[in-house]
Amino acid sequence: MNTKQNRRIAGVAAALLLAAAGVAIVSRTGNSAAASAPAPPDVEVAAVQQRDLPIERERIGTLDGMVNAAIKAQVSGYLLRQN
Repeated sequence: MNTKQNRRIAGVAAALLLAAAGVAIVSRTGNSAAASAPAPPDVEVAAVQQRDLPIERERIGTLDGMVNAAIKAQVSGYLLRQN
């Protein structure tokens, strides 16, 4: 009966040791995450001005006709000069 109690005490001690190690690891990772948080970004402040702005609309797109013709040169070669 003495050996059973020794094994039980050793098992409980080992479980407590593992639990303490787990708590220590978790507490260290929590502190390092909070310490390594990035600094807040700088914010630029501008004064408000009331004024009229022109309305501009820019759109990007392509157009295709119902029939598209391919335009090609009738001769081959290089253009050497233009008169």
